[in-house]
Amino acid sequence: MRVWQRILCLALMIGMAACVLMPRPTNWQYQILLVAAVLVLLGILVQPAARLERLSARRFKILLGLLGSALILTQLLILIFLPVTVYHDPFRVLAQAAQMAGGNYDWNITYFWRYSQNVPITWLLSRWLMITNWLGLSVNWGVNLLELILLDGFIYLTLLTAWQLTHRKKVVLGLAAFLMLTPFAYTYYLQVFYTDLPNMLILLIIFRQLIFWSNFSHRQKWIRGLLLSGLTGLGMLIKANLIVLVPAILLTVLLMRPKRSLKLALGVALSVPAHAGIDRAAHFQQNDAYKFPTIAWVTMGMNERTQGTYSSADVIRNIKQKDLATRQKVDQKVLKKRLADMGAAGIARQVIIKDGILLDVSQMTEWYNGGFKNAPAWYLRFADHWHELAVLMMSSAAICLYLLTIMRLWKWRPQQHDDRQTVLMLLVMTALGYLGFHALLWEAEPRYGQAILPLLFMILMLTKPASVPVVQLKWLKLPQPAASVIVLFGVLLLAWNQGLPGSNTSIVAAQRSQLSTQYHARPTFLAPRQTVSQQIRLLAAGSRISVQTYANTDLNVELQNLQTRQKWQLTRHGDSQHLCQDLGAGTYQVTVTNPTPKPQPIAILKTNRYQMADRPLIFNGHAQRDASLIYLVSNQCD
Repeated sequence: MRVWQRILCLALMIGMAACVLMPRPTNWQYQILLVAAVLVLLGILVQPAARLERLSARRFKILLGLLGSALILTQLLILIFLPVTVYHDPFRVLAQAAQMAGGNYDWNITYFWRYSQNVPITWLLSRWLMITNWLGLSVNWGVNLLELILLDGFIYLTLLTAWQLTHRKKVVLGLAAFLMLTPFAYTYYLQVFYTDLPNMLILLIIFRQLIFWSNFSHRQKWIRGLLLSGLTGLGMLIKANLIVLVPAILLTVLLMRPKRSLKLALGVALSVPAHAGIDRAAHFQQNDAYKFPTIAWVTMGMNERTQGTYSSADVIRNIKQKDLATRQKVDQKVLKKRLADMGAAGIARQVIIKDGILLDVSQMTEWYNGGFKNAPAWYLRFADHWHELAVLMMSSAAICLYLLTIMRLWKWRPQQHDDRQTVLMLLVMTALGYLGFHALLWEAEPRYGQAILPLLFMILMLTKPASVPVVQLKWLKLPQPAASVIVLFGVLLLAWNQGLPGSNTSIVAAQRSQLSTQYHARPTFLAPRQTVSQQIRLLAAGSRISVQTYANTDLNVELQNLQTRQKWQLTRHGDSQHLCQDLGAGTYQVTVTNPTPKPQPIAILKTNRYQMADRPLIFNGHAQRDASLIYLVSNQCD
């Protein structure tokens, strides 16, 4: 039985290497390795965990309270003063959900025909937005409130579970440090709503119920059983890869032969998601003319050029095929050729690379984030440094988490007919299922691998602490906890300073949310001599602005500094118009005019109560707060 936990350990070892070696804009491998090594050594030499256990209950609660208060305050400040422009899949889900919340069920882009798995999360989000609209909240704050509830609920439930299972203060505070003192709680999961965080929360709740199953009465088990079935069905609706629970449970049953709790779990895992019911409620009809076959994602996962990640070339090839059956045949042919060309060694190399991609967290701050809507000057002054510090902290923390899990699992001896040991084996199998599914069968993205975070947390809670050497540093004149903080801060500062990059392009202001022409988003047409305008506020200096139009459109785009009244004309480059010019902080106005006698298409996005930019679009003399041009202002001209 121990072979499975060893395989997971090997996968996590690859993840540790990936956190160090994955390509980045700058060479930060040594800095990440240094900070991770110092974190591990401090844990061994200084033994801060032993001192944490001696904290009184009152001080322990005060410390957690302070951390929690600082967490919520920081999150609110980020949401208020540092909103980001959300783009790609999460925005398409959000825009459609906002539209449905307003009573409009027109599926007016082909995106959902191609990716119908996102219909359930869109419908569920629209129900939430109906409630927040009724409460008088904008869609922006409706989504922000949902993100706060899910994220902080996940953090609270993780810490509560850790205390209930271990009653060790060091475990709770260690997890609190990972969740509250790294970019985890302040970037992607806070700023962008998508399927990943709900999936992680549902997994956490499911395994909580299984762990405490033997503590419930017969009546409670019936109630919890219904809850588990509903949660699992909901999880599979939100993110279909939750199906990995099925083989995980089957293997666990074969290996551990449980007497009680997994009989229920087996029925839960085989719950069938109610996609058809959701489709009817959302007035959505499948369209095979746009649908991709399942094998398309397997083929994409074996694309060596993209290392098994999302491939635009594979998508374009599928779009060109006339129907679903033809796509199926073409993808089968391409997959056979790729496997033959790669050979056994190439396939193994691809799987290892994809496992590393799944467990790499270095780019978490950039997932589906098109930059701040208006980046503050103080942020832009050190933008590269903030980004690299986030990479340093998140990658080092992930390495320590993976290493600690390996140390706990490597010597674990599973015991049959023990309920909690059985759940522990199921956690191992489910984590392997997620990694194996994407590494062997599907495309790989770093986001997908983060689903195993709650599983790793619970593995740490259910396994015995690994034995490490205890070294007393009596020569330290400072208290050892204070010394460890000073040493860690010094190493962070040294690593940060040694790895400071040259100046990279930073986004000064942006509105990049769009539905995309590849999904047949409908353009807006400007009538002859008609004008549309929008103000853009820059909190810091910029050097380049681009405004998206269309490749074959004849429009004049003009930029004016509203303080100096100076004007510049933008020039067309492909499907957008650009200007390279030193632009100081201040307020500017973009004016788009149709000088021709024919209507001309322009990229304008309008939503239902979701404000994409801080200034409204002026169209036909009317201000539209929920409409915007698509633009980008950066601090370098290329």
